[in-house]
Amino acid sequence: MAQENPQSEDALRAFRLGYDAIAWASLVGMVGLTLWIFYTLIVNTPDGTAASRAYEAVQPTLTAIAGGGGGPAASGPPAFNEGDALAAFEDYGCLGCHTHEGSGDGSLACPPLGAIASTAAERVTASDYTGNAETAEDYIRESIMEPNAYLVSAPGKVYAPANVSLMPVDIAGRIEPAELNNLVAWLLTKE
Repeated sequence: MAQENPQSEDALRAFRLGYDAIAWASLVGMVGLTLWIFYTLIVNTPDGTAASRAYEAVQPTLTAIAGGGGGPAASGPPAFNEGDALAAFEDYGCLGCHTHEGSGDGSLACPPLGAIASTAAERVTASDYTGNAETAEDYIRESIMEPNAYLVSAPGKVYAPANVSLMPVDIAGRIEPAELNNLVAWLLTKE
């Protein structure tokens, strides 16, 4: 039998110890990387993080507070991109029913939006108003997101047959907060 060399045994032991340390460090690193990837996939979505979506939803309010609470009535309508607003107006099918220019009387089934800012301001103070909005901006937002909150009526028009708005109720689930804010800001210029 060959005699074993104590130095080679020590070297082999050191090699195994180093190999084990590297193997464990690699395993811990891979588990950490996997957890980070899953966390990123769950928290981040194609339209941003949950925090960024929440911020976009309250951004108009934060802007009003930062501006001294004046909001749109004191400082004019919020900034908007007209091209994006028109695109959203078309993309979500609004143009199929509503007019948005001039003071026309709209279609048989949908009210005109050519003067929606002033109409909304009057409507929220009307005694027969049953929605929750307190400002013209809130009214326009409510009309888009909750079309059955207040049903508009006009002689000779059929805006809400069987007390249900003809406006699609699924827009709330499809429109992005930034698109909604831009569309509302644009409609606030329609006086």
